[in-house]
Amino acid sequence: LADAASADVADGQAELVAVTLGREGAILVGREGGHFLPGPSVETRSPGGRGATFLAALLHGLAKGKNPREALRLGVAAGAAAAVTQGSDLAHLRDIDTLIERVPAGEPL
Repeated sequence: LADAASADVADGQAELVAVTLGREGAILVGREGGHFLPGPSVETRSPGGRGATFLAALLHGLAKGKNPREALRLGVAAGAAAAVTQGSDLAHLRDIDTLIERVPAGEPL
């Protein structure tokens, strides 16, 4: 997946490509390289909304001027926060704030 994302960036089809990997984390690739961040270990209470919450938080981070790796970290934490939220609620800010500290450092691609 990282190779395909890198090819899309190299071909000029996208500036950034994000790939979610569920509870395994996510990949973000851009012109300056890519990052893989594993997701924090959480007890899943609701499978819905994780991808949308990840994307919203990633885009929010980028719009607020975070570098791509930090925006990815925010997205991974938000996706995990959505997973621990019961019912049809999406992520709560307090959960994102707690979980962002538990997102492992990851590795460059």
